[in-house]
Amino acid sequence: MTRSRDRWAGAVAALAGLGLIVATRDLPGVGQHPVGPDLAPWLIGLAMMGAGALLVARPPAAPEDGGPDPSSPGLEGGTGPVLLMLAGALAWAVLLAPLGFLVVTPPLLAGLLWMCTGRPGRAVGLAVLVTGVLHVLVAGLLGVPLPWGLLAPLAPALMPALVGVPTGAPAWT
Repeated sequence: MTRSRDRWAGAVAALAGLGLIVATRDLPGVGQHPVGPDLAPWLIGLAMMGAGALLVARPPAAPEDGGPDPSSPGLEGGTGPVLLMLAGALAWAVLLAPLGFLVVTPPLLAGLLWMCTGRPGRAVGLAVLVTGVLHVLVAGLLGVPLPWGLLAPLAPALMPALVGVPTGAPAWT
């Protein structure tokens, strides 16, 4: 993208994030639970605002003439990368229940990050970290069951150690 497009995309993303936070601020709580249904939209809105601010503030990723920067790894144009991303998302959806969130998500994220950045080591490390954080937030903090799949026998031992929840069989195995 050119610098002007980066700034516009960043501004739109930041405004959309702010709109998401404002639109969901009045969601009703869930009993006495400290975390309500407004937490996820709030976090996503903050992430959108942060990403938008980074796009607005960052230096140009390509020369101002609009041509690609040869020193920058990442996706080249065409349908190949798009088809790979769609195939990865479809494979993730099909394999999620039998293999489990913690098994299926890191390879998908690592592949997508590798395609976008060209840095396999960083992609794998970030994919594992993001998967772990998402699992703790969604399954531990929000109490939304995620499929354990192959790791179902370890679930009662893993979740209490990670977030201090009571032991027991996971709701979705």
